[in-house]
Amino acid sequence: MLESVSAAGHTFEECKEVLRQNIKLDPGFKEFYAWCKDNDVPVIIVSSGMAPLIRAVLSSLVGEDSANEIEIISNDVTVHSDGNGFGHDKSQAILPYRDLPTPPTLFFFGDGVS
Repeated sequence: MLESVSAAGHTFEECKEVLRQNIKLDPGFKEFYAWCKDNDVPVIIVSSGMAPLIRAVLSSLVGEDSANEIEIISNDVTVHSDGNGFGHDKSQAILPYRDLPTPPTLFFFGDGVS
């Protein structure tokens, strides 16, 4: 994806801004996140997307400070001139939580199939 975007003359920062301005999250997420924060319930986003892009979209709804507090397990990309990148297996990302002395309840949601 990044290769085709950069080949068209766009920067990664431009892409983040376009996403920030055009992707609208469910407005109920802001209230949900506030409730979780007030009740000491961790919010962790597991995605096959790119962390910087997810965080940019979140910041438009909950603000940059709150977006930076949310743990995101995804593709933490480094933009290289050749556009190469690698994904991850989301099922592996949750394994450390299963090994905790008191494992949390894990709740998955989203519209992706990855």
